[in-house]
Amino acid sequence: MQLINSAKLRGSGVANNINLSFDSTTGGIIEGEYLFSPTMGVKIRAVSEKFTRTGTNIKADGNHVGLMFNVYL
Repeated sequence: MQLINSAKLRGSGVANNINLSFDSTTGGIIEGEYLFSPTMGVKIRAVSEKFTRTGTNIKADGNHVGLMFNVYL
């Protein structure tokens, strides 16, 4: 579990009218890594996050998956 505090969404340029705040929440993370050698690996991370806009019941889904290539020196 991870704790998410003071999440905000702000825009710039043509999206400069976006300025949202979200309540604090918790989320889950699962991560695994495969090492090709002692200095190189590939990692996958899945994150589950659900946000509620401050002062409303409007919900936002922040789930995402990341794929990373790592080099360890």
